[in-house]
Amino acid sequence: MQKPSLGKKVTRRNRDKLLGRIKILEQQVRHYEKSSQKYKKRWQRALQERVRKNQSDQSSQTNSPQTVVRQIISARKGEGKRQLLFGQALEKRLRENSRKCKTLVDKRNFAKSVGGIVCKKYGMEKELQRRRILTYHLCKKYGCTEMSIGSKLKRFSKFVKLKSSVIKFFEDDEVSVMTPGKKQYITRRKVQKQRRFLRDSLKNLHKKFVEKFDVEVGYVTFIKLKPFWVVPPKESERNTCRFARHANFELILKPLIRQNYVRNVKSVSEFVSEVSCKTNIKSCMFGECKECNVKVVPSSVINQTIIKSPHLLPYDQWIQKKLGEVTSNRDPECRALPDSFL
Repeated sequence: MQKPSLGKKVTRRNRDKLLGRIKILEQQVRHYEKSSQKYKKRWQRALQERVRKNQSDQSSQTNSPQTVVRQIISARKGEGKRQLLFGQALEKRLRENSRKCKTLVDKRNFAKSVGGIVCKKYGMEKELQRRRILTYHLCKKYGCTEMSIGSKLKRFSKFVKLKSSVIKFFEDDEVSVMTPGKKQYITRRKVQKQRRFLRDSLKNLHKKFVEKFDVEVGYVTFIKLKPFWVVPPKESERNTCRFARHANFELILKPLIRQNYVRNVKSVSEFVSEVSCKTNIKSCMFGECKECNVKVVPSSVINQTIIKSPHLLPYDQWIQKKLGEVTSNRDPECRALPDSFL
């Protein structure tokens, strides 16, 4: 028997090696194809899940709560479980926050943030009360009510009228006196006003305002509506100026009103308005008006029964006097004020 040649053996050996290499490469190709298909499926599922979540978020913002609940129920079990867990966690957190609200302002703000028109529409007011998140009273009063545009304008108009009345009251000369100094002004938010000093305490002025305008307004609101240029007087800023004749007339009229000699009049301006045409006209105030010169004090103002049996009444009066003014590093000097000024 003849032996195969050496060339055929080498060829057979190389062919066997190549066939073995081909099988290994075919196995690797099948493995990589399976891996590529697996990751491709994962990528497609992740993409679908992302699209579904975006659609659910958009639908939850636009759709009603009932539609969202129906979609959750129709979805798979994991989504409903996750939503229930989120609701329980949120409910627990809201209950803890409601317990931390101690003051009425905090409770009111919490009710406005939790409640709303949606809660009222789906009857969640009692549900919030049952879950101890919010009381029914707060939810009904602050959370689930929304003021209409008409009621807002009506409320704003009432506030504007009240504010104008308070400003008019404080700018009255019987309530405050204006400072005469050129530099005695106050500026707030680029609004410059001449300073005025109060003549009485704010509590007494609040009582007078309620009696005069017949308006139910609290003391705190009255203080907030007070104009910024009306301030209490200070000892360091007493550079006020008044005519002695006007001040003495007011000092004489006060005991007459107190002892009921003058009735139906509570202030100097009311008394002057009874004997003059108009108090805001110069000719009437300076005695140049022909009608005002003829007018006398009416009988409705003077109490005739008490005048028939008169008696002396004590009253105060300003007088002119020279005072020593002590200056730094100088002897006391005397100065004389004009006769018509205090």
